[in-house]
Amino acid sequence: MYNNDRCFAGIEGAEINVEDRKHPVRSAKDGDFWRLLLPGSYKVVVTKRGYLPVKRTIQVSPGPATRQEFTLTRTGQSRDEASSELQEVKTDDDKKPVPVSLVIGLTIVCLVSLMLALALAIMLAKKYRGSESAQGGYSQVHTDP
Repeated sequence: MYNNDRCFAGIEGAEINVEDRKHPVRSAKDGDFWRLLLPGSYKVVVTKRGYLPVKRTIQVSPGPATRQEFTLTRTGQSRDEASSELQEVKTDDDKKPVPVSLVIGLTIVCLVSLMLALALAIMLAKKYRGSESAQGGYSQVHTDP
């Protein structure tokens, strides 16, 4: 995977999709990628935020590994409104990143639930301790030897 705007430097994190395959692969730091395919013809689409997608039909032959190189061209839209470089969130397979607001919200809900459970446990403990002292302690069992 190469960027033709910077002397063919490798592109990390480009997504390589093979048609009719459920699991895309991503390019490594230097732009390398590996995908095991049986001999045959495959339609491949390579995408990366800030670059134009590349579509190509490749032919995989029997024998040694088939080498494929894709050159991506920048779209000129790789910056957000604040003019800072966009950071791509890396995920495993097809999983989508979880919004931070959702994580914070769920954390607050869990903490409130924990505090309510603790308060209930304290109230129950006080109730049963209070009834224990009113009875004068534990009940005694009399047994004859």
